[in-house]
Amino acid sequence: MGQPKLLLPWGQHALIEQVLDSWRQGGVETRIVVVHPEDRQLADVCRAAGATVCLPAAPPLEMKDSVWAALSLASQLFPVADDDAWLLAPADMPFLSADLIRTLVGVYARGESSIIVPRLPSGRTGHPVLFAWRHAFETEQLAQGVNELLLRHSVTYVEWHDAGAFADVDTFDDYRRLQSRHNQPTPSRCRGPANSD
Repeated sequence: MGQPKLLLPWGQHALIEQVLDSWRQGGVETRIVVVHPEDRQLADVCRAAGATVCLPAAPPLEMKDSVWAALSLASQLFPVADDDAWLLAPADMPFLSADLIRTLVGVYARGESSIIVPRLPSGRTGHPVLFAWRHAFETEQLAQGVNELLLRHSVTYVEWHDAGAFADVDTFDDYRRLQSRHNQPTPSRCRGPANSD
């Protein structure tokens, strides 16, 4: 996009601040953002918003590399157990839903599955995705991407009805379109989880 999209204005804040606030409202106390090692302004904004910043020595080549960098840092900084969970989403999702985050955590707390994925009635899946901590160290060995974990393990799908919650900002057209609905939130409604092996 020719400029750091996560620092684009969103209301009174930057887009990344909006996303981090959604995580906080969803009850996620520890938020880790993987930042390009040269993107110091973004790192400063994330820290000011209460996030832990992961600055890899070299820019991660793929998303799975970013995920592994964040999980490695988490294991060093925080006490974790196998029954803890981690959630994953891109940082450019301005309508990331705090309600959806709380729903995924609630489903996980019932012990039904080690991976929880939100899904629209159309069948399209989105973020955030919740994983049991015991899957964290598998990410270092993934050949293709994090989706491989969904093929290896039982997954519970949570039906969600707000497609906007999955929207991300890849172009200026995306940014303008999502900005236009910024003050017109769609109420989130969900149904119970559906299991799939």
